[in-house]
Amino acid sequence: MSTAPAGSPSILNTRRRMINTFKLPEFQFRLPVVIMVMSVLFASLCAGLGHHTYTSLLEIEPPTTADSSFYANLIDDQMSSALGAMAVLALLYSMAVMAVWLWHSRRVMGPEVAFRRHIEALKNGDYSARVALRPGDAFMGLANDLNELAEVLASDEKAGDPTGGGAPQG
Repeated sequence: MSTAPAGSPSILNTRRRMINTFKLPEFQFRLPVVIMVMSVLFASLCAGLGHHTYTSLLEIEPPTTADSSFYANLIDDQMSSALGAMAVLALLYSMAVMAVWLWHSRRVMGPEVAFRRHIEALKNGDYSARVALRPGDAFMGLANDLNELAEVLASDEKAGDPTGGGAPQG
């Protein structure tokens, strides 16, 4: 039976990080709005396709003979093409939602790598390391706080303060 390396996060910690990520204000507001707009567009396209199918059925001139198979075949053809188009729209919609979700989750989860590198550098005594995030990434405030912490640690190290901030020990 293999065990995880000592430095790797446990499954519980990984699960907790994912749950906390979904509680971020950006996930709670921006992503649902984007998906809602995409859903309205998808519903509008489906309604437009249904309207087009219905009006094209109404525009067809009936044959002079009373052949009921003509109407059955006509309706079958129209419905088959409409359902095929709806399936394509549904697939495109699903792909678009997935693309938005991946882009959005990358913008939120991407900074985790930068934070881990920065924390590892701080643990190794490299207080000159800084967190550099892309503009618009989540956690910009946290990145600035970590950079300020690194500056404080660097100044304490230069001053020869082993307590890390001059706090009284007791």
